[in-house]
Amino acid sequence: MLILKSLVNLRQFIKYFILLENLLICWVDSKTILVTGAGGYIGSHTIVELLNTNYSVVALDNLSNCYAYNETEIPESLKRVRSLTKKEFIWNKVDIRDKDALNDIFKNIPLMPLFILPH
Repeated sequence: MLILKSLVNLRQFIKYFILLENLLICWVDSKTILVTGAGGYIGSHTIVELLNTNYSVVALDNLSNCYAYNETEIPESLKRVRSLTKKEFIWNKVDIRDKDALNDIFKNIPLMPLFILPH
């Protein structure tokens, strides 16, 4: 968290993590960001910082690298994010390789890509 606090602004923060981790981060509008791999360590910590910087977040994860009590429940890491930040975000269990599922999500959220890296 020390590294996160020392970064000058959010764009530097995002670029820093894009270089280190294969995350898909899309700018939805000026205050909403979509993050994949949201339930993992980097994704969940990214969401904490985004929420604390007053961004809205759309979180996606296929639960392959995080723990959820069952397939319909939000991952434990994201429950902790809500507990720590006291803020809400949109959660979807989806594999980003599932084109139909992504299209269903994107019908409600017009995305403008900012950074895209494959998982």
